[in-house]
Amino acid sequence: MDSNNSGCGCDGCSGCLLMFVVIIISSFFYITIDNFVDGIGKPKVPDVTGQSVTRAEEILEDAGFTNITYHADDAASSDLEELGYTKDIFADWIVTDQLPSAEDKAAKDEEIALTCKSSSVIEQEEDYIAQKEALEKKLSVASVLTAVQHYGEDQYPYGFDLHMLGTETVAVDADTWHLTATCDVPNEYGIEAEMTCEALVTGTTGQPTVKDFTVY
Repeated sequence: MDSNNSGCGCDGCSGCLLMFVVIIISSFFYITIDNFVDGIGKPKVPDVTGQSVTRAEEILEDAGFTNITYHADDAASSDLEELGYTKDIFADWIVTDQLPSAEDKAAKDEEIALTCKSSSVIEQEEDYIAQKEALEKKLSVASVLTAVQHYGEDQYPYGFDLHMLGTETVAVDADTWHLTATCDVPNEYGIEAEMTCEALVTGTTGQPTVKDFTVY
């Protein structure tokens, strides 16, 4: 009795490998054909991101979609959650995301979920980004970190180590960064405590100035 063939019932390992490949290929074609058949008759979902909710609804309805829902992308609008979302609430909002995605196929009665953000919030975000970019050119974040590190060393005689990774810098205005970071502060016996440091830094990259500094 040939012990090499006792477990598989085929002509050696090559036969097993061939059978395995055939099963994999068959499964692939089955899934592909099944997906193809499932997509027959379903239209592609138009791309409505960047459109107002009113215009997005018009585009989707013109494409034959009838089940459109709306969801707030603003944390400040979370209190509307219990009221239910309607086109009237979001009429002048902007679509920031959609599901199914653009060009995906969907049945005409399938839910098309639109995530929306208010125009005023978008404008505020754009203004902040512009302010932050302008401040970065004037006072780089790297120089802010260095300034706070040196300031901390002056305040704590036994040592001060600002964690450069995981810091958060927010542009308070056109001239000031607000920095939040963790730091290590040892005592006179060398025992370190991990604490939080917050600082306001103004000035320029060449001459940054720490005008407020708190460790807690």
